Amino acid sequence: MISKRISMTLPIAMFALLSVNTLSAAPISTIEGIVRISASRTPLPRARVTLSPGGYTTWTNPAGRFAIGVRNPGKYTIEVKHPACIAHSSQVFARAGRTTTVSIGLRRQAIEGKDMAF
Repeated sequence: MISKRISMTLPIAMFALLSVNTLSAAPISTIEGIVRISASRTPLPRARVTLSPGGYTTWTNPAGRFAIGVRNPGKYTIEVKHPACIAHSSQVFARAGRTTTVSIGLRRQAIEGKDMAF
């Protein structure tokens, strides 16, 4: 009887521990925004967006939008790169349980002999 009780209790206890661990790993803040070409205000797809510390990375969608979930609120450096543009870096503050929205403009860079399509 005791062995049956232990064999039933152990899986339930493990499930409870795994559930708590999964919940604590969920992002608590979101940084989202849009990346555009500064001069034309055209949305910029396929730009790489990185947040540091933490090394969170994503790419903008066809509408130039991105969203990154972060576990810890606080100050982050956001860096945006695209092969046809000059990289951009600035500070952003993630608030606990909130979404922070940013708008970033990148300047096109002249690449001799190449015409970069967006």
